[in-house]
Amino acid sequence: MPLAGLYYDSPGWLRLAVRHDPILLEELRDYLGGGNYKYSSITESWYVREPYREVVTFVLRDHGYTIVGERGSQNGNPWVAIFEGLSPEKRVQLYRKATLVLHPDKGGDGDEMKRLNQAWREMGG
Repeated sequence: MPLAGLYYDSPGWLRLAVRHDPILLEELRDYLGGGNYKYSSITESWYVREPYREVVTFVLRDHGYTIVGERGSQNGNPWVAIFEGLSPEKRVQLYRKATLVLHPDKGGDGDEMKRLNQAWREMGG
C-alpha cells in the first residue's frame, strides 16, 4: 500500500504529502472545490483546509493509501513518512529544497530543520 502523509501545518491548513497521482488529485479537487487547497512547489506538497480532513482521508483510503500523520509516523517525525513515499532522486530534491526554507540561517525553524535532518539520516541520506 502506498503511503500518504497528512499533517497539521499551520492554523487552518493540513499538509498532504503523497506521490504524484493525477487521478487522486483530480478527485480531491472535485471534492474540495476551489480555495480549499493549494500546491507549494517549494515543499512539493498539497495543502488542504483543516475542515476537509475527513474528506481527504476518505479519498486517500478509497485509492488504497495508508495515511500516516505526525502521531502515527515513526518517532513522531513526519519527514520520515514523506521521504518513504519518494524515490531516492525525489528525496534528494525535496531535502535540498526544504533545507533552503527551514535552515535557521535562512530564517527558518531550527527545530523543524533538526527533524528534517534526523529523518534524512534515518533514510540513509
